[in-house]
Amino acid sequence: MGVEEPKNYGEVTFFVKTMMEILLDGQQALIEELETKQELFKFGSKQIQKQFNSDLKGRCLFVYYQAYLFNDSGAGIEDRILYEYLDDAPKTKIRRILDELVDDGLLEKTKKSPITRRSTTKLIEALIN
Repeated sequence: MGVEEPKNYGEVTFFVKTMMEILLDGQQALIEELETKQELFKFGSKQIQKQFNSDLKGRCLFVYYQAYLFNDSGAGIEDRILYEYLDDAPKTKIRRILDELVDDGLLEKTKKSPITRRSTTKLIEALIN
């Protein structure tokens, strides 16, 4: 028996309605999560700007904060990716700043080769509290 059978129309309607409700619930949950993250993003960005203006350390923290909120799988960001993003600054200066941030406990190394770092709870708490 296929969907085109008159006796199956009720089952298909129920199935479609149930699937649409599941999709709607999922979309509403995503919207709520994004709205929350957007508020955290705005607040944390202001904190970074207030503490570091637009200096290189602030720009580095800004990238790690975005990764934490929106797409950090927990592994972190490879240094080479950060160098590409901050291509107007010397790599040696960026590396020195990243090492300082690790020493300060705001970032942590998650991988040695290639060097990968991520934000710590200390950084996140400092930005959102």
